[in-house]
Parts: sequence; structure tokens; C-alpha cells
Amino acid sequence: MKEETAKQYARLKRRLWIFDLTLTLGLGLGIVASGLAQTLRDQVVGRFGPWPLQGAVFTGILGLGMTLLTFPLDWYRSFRLEHQFNLSTQRFSQWLTEYAKRWVVGGILSLLLIEGLSFLLRAF
Repeated sequence: MKEETAKQYARLKRRLWIFDLTLTLGLGLGIVASGLAQTLRDQVVGRFGPWPLQGAVFTGILGLGMTLLTFPLDWYRSFRLEHQFNLSTQRFSQWLTEYAKRWVVGGILSLLLIEGLSFLLRAF
């Protein structure tokens, strides 16, 4: 890769990362500020058993929603752009499999973090 092309690629990746961070934070704040998080919590608490299950359902629904909203940007940033600069030969099906694996692992780690924080809040 030529130096100017490498700089252009790095600039685009940095801008997309900043946009992704801004989008994610904005969506999160919007979900809280709009009352959607409270409404979802009320629905989950009324329908599901003990608090660990409630936390898992709540986290899962929010995580899935955020993933669906940010998927096009994730695709562009980590699949399309890589192909545009000839940095990947990965097929879309392979990329989607890797994306799903990252989503599952991230979901499990997020769930553990949320459940741990919830436990601490309830204990103290």
C-alpha cells in the first residue's frame, strides 16, 4: 500500500470510529432520555421471573436493537472498506460468521458485567 493510500485509509478508519462512537453514545442516551429504557424495563419486570433473568432479557433486547441499528456502519467499516483498499479477500459469509461470533462473545461479556453491577447495586 502506498503511503498516501495508507494515510487515506487511516483517516477514514479514524473518522468512522469517531462516528461509530458518537452514534452508539447518541443512541444510548436517546434510549434513556426518551423513556424507552424505562418502558422496556417495566415490560421485562412484569413478564420474567427472577432479577438475573430480567437483566439478561433487558440486556439482550437492548443489545440486539443496538446491533441492528449500527450494523450498516459495522459492515462498511470492517468489510467494505477493507475490500475497497484491497486489504481483505474475506467473503461476506465469512465476515458475517466472524461478526456473529464477536456479537455472541460481546453479549456474554456485557451480560456478565450488567449482572455483576446489578448484584452489587442490590447488595449495597
